[in-house]
Amino acid sequence: MVNASEWLNQKIPKNQRAQATSLYIYVQCQSGHNVNAYNYNCTYCTNPNQYQNNNSTPPTYQFYNVILESELNLNDFINLQQLFIQGNGQQQHKLTNLKIDKCNKLTTLTITYTTLNNLNIKENSALQNVNLTYNQLGHLSLCSEPKYQNLNLGYNQKIVFDSDDKSKDQVKRLIGAIRKVKSTGIVDLKLVAKKIEEEILEYQLAVTKDKLSKDNQSWLELLLETQEEVLQNDNTFARKLLEKVKKQLSDVLTAEEIQDFLGKKVELNELEIQINGLKIQEQETSK
Repeated sequence: MVNASEWLNQKIPKNQRAQATSLYIYVQCQSGHNVNAYNYNCTYCTNPNQYQNNNSTPPTYQFYNVILESELNLNDFINLQQLFIQGNGQQQHKLTNLKIDKCNKLTTLTITYTTLNNLNIKENSALQNVNLTYNQLGHLSLCSEPKYQNLNLGYNQKIVFDSDDKSKDQVKRLIGAIRKVKSTGIVDLKLVAKKIEEEILEYQLAVTKDKLSKDNQSWLELLLETQEEVLQNDNTFARKLLEKVKKQLSDVLTAEEIQDFLGKKVELNELEIQINGLKIQEQETSK
């Protein structure tokens, strides 16, 4: 195990980092031998530096038989497009922090089997493929307007998603970002988005009810129940009832307030459909 900062300074001088486009760091050799399972009959184990393939143009750095510890700061790699830091079930990278917020061209990020519990990728707006499985992530800062095509966060702690100062608009942007992700490995993330939406709706409902009489509180509850019925079954009776309830509430709520409640129910329904679809895809893939 080596200190990440010292190892990086030894392997890649600072004046060479801006040219790098890809960086691969593995705990195993190319034949799959772990650092603590050094094989004297393995060419890769006995001559690790000979097969690094770090002379390409632009440079692609590949390192094997390495276990890093402490903080790894990669912000000098301003043109980095692909980053892979991979351990395995037997050997984890003991990283305490990973700095990549200046790597604005990063499109592919794979970090697996590390002790990382905190990661900030909200500045990495070019990211498309993200695999953060088998770490110890408890806190993750996502880009608010991402281009994610694949996002896999499985086998971590219960992740708390940062939304900057947690203002209402920023939370909405985070939910929107999650909804746009197309990967089949993001069911947990979609569930988090749904929970946030539900909490926002519950809060808004409670605040609005405080301003209404008991009768109008009941009408507001009926509005949401009827909208749910329309979304689920779309029958004529439910649609007529919805219009009646909207008219009843129009004396105490603005049209914008009523539509905001209805819109939130639509968003929750869309998330539920996405979650169910992803679960079916995952089940079919696992067969």
